[in-house]
Amino acid sequence: MNDASKVRKHTGGCHCGAVRFEVVVDATSGSHCNCTICTKVNQLGAMSKPFASVNLDCLDDLDPATVKVVYWDGRHDNWEGGARSTPWPVATPG
Repeated sequence: MNDASKVRKHTGGCHCGAVRFEVVVDATSGSHCNCTICTKVNQLGAMSKPFASVNLDCLDDLDPATVKVVYWDGRHDNWEGGARSTPWPVATPG
């Protein structure tokens, strides 16, 4: 559950600046998934209702080094493995 005191408005956009947005979100924590989509776009996601997620790396006023990150194993459809504090391996053990 997000701490309401950490939820605030942020501005962000794409690299070229053609797309701009505002989002109200707790940007102190986010998640990385190792699926091929998230890996290719370097998605550091945070939940932002009514939208599913926002890439925290697209926020103007956020240093990604300050974000507490948890990791998901989407590449192996291992959602039941849950989030953990270290990255899941990309390669299948074996």
